[in-house]
Amino acid sequence: MDNIFWCVNTQKDFFKKGKYNIPSSENILNNLNDLTQLIKLKNIKTINMLGWYPLDSNFLSKTPDYIKTYPIHCTTDSEGARFIEETTPLSYYLVDWNTSEGVNFMEINNNSNLVITNKNIDPFNNSNSFTETVLHNLGTSMNKRPEFVVYGINIKNTVLGLLKRGYRVTIVSDANREFNGLPLTKEEVSPTIDNPLEDGFRVKENLDLSFTTTKELLSNV
Repeated sequence: MDNIFWCVNTQKDFFKKGKYNIPSSENILNNLNDLTQLIKLKNIKTINMLGWYPLDSNFLSKTPDYIKTYPIHCTTDSEGARFIEETTPLSYYLVDWNTSEGVNFMEINNNSNLVITNKNIDPFNNSNSFTETVLHNLGTSMNKRPEFVVYGINIKNTVLGLLKRGYRVTIVSDANREFNGLPLTKEEVSPTIDNPLEDGFRVKENLDLSFTTTKELLSNV
């Protein structure tokens, strides 16, 4: 089964001197760089997600509560919304929510690097319709169900979204940080199994979820 890498929110605002500096985010920079070099070396299909938020988004606030509202960050076309150097793809096909052009399926198939911009923190929110479109097309174009290797910043929503749709997910444990500065754990994902989910999906009891490290990927991919 082919793996697709899924790089989440590796944007300047989440790192040193950014508007929403995530604690310990600097500690994963070397691993993020190693994964990017691996992608280039092996020509691995990669989805790069970027928060590209309108300044008037209701979850952005000058007085955030860090539950439903967050500091103003990664606003549309700002410097802080751009990739950090360690994960900047050399070339890519852009799927931008802020355009009416839609998705060119041939470009999705022909490009190793895809960049999808999101207007909401959850990439599978209904307003991020292009995420679903790209995901469905990947399965069709590969003639098989892809598996995803996920890393980056605030990856929980991405991981849950993929698991709820029946995909197998591997988390790179030493190349991700949540907003609290800690890597995502299985315990943070598992509680959703027993609870109905707002969008009607349920995560099946036997999670198709595993963990790896950057070193293991470098050795095995």
